[in-house]
Amino acid sequence: MGLCKRGQDVPFKDLETTSLADYLNVQRTKPGDMWLFMHIPKTAGSSFSVELSTRLQPYKNIYLDGVSSDLPYNMQLGDAVDRFITAHKTRPFASVSGHLPYEQADKIKKAIPHTKLITFLRAPVARVVSDYRYQRTPMHPTYLEFCKQ
Repeated sequence: MGLCKRGQDVPFKDLETTSLADYLNVQRTKPGDMWLFMHIPKTAGSSFSVELSTRLQPYKNIYLDGVSSDLPYNMQLGDAVDRFITAHKTRPFASVSGHLPYEQADKIKKAIPHTKLITFLRAPVARVVSDYRYQRTPMHPTYLEFCKQ
């Protein structure tokens, strides 16, 4: 069983006997509850994001579109989170994910009160090795710059 920041027990053991779809819907106990998946790279998060987007609609992935900007990365991400919060007011989302630092996830939780935060962790050394290898492949947009460094 996992323990949330606010002291709410989340019965992960239920996943042994319940489908993911049923689990996610049961945990959304109030109308307007939303799952926020804080995706830490190289922790099986892409697979979980696909499940969220399939099972809890409407779904939104918060990301930077790759358009060059003069703003620092953190400011661009903050702007993307602000746009999500604004969009949620007119069309509430059932689930959302993104490569978000906790400060941005907390901003969403404060703006949307019935947000349930979830993330996955991985053994730190294995995660760093996996991330390093990934950043050296053409799948990573800036792999050439990474390899030069």
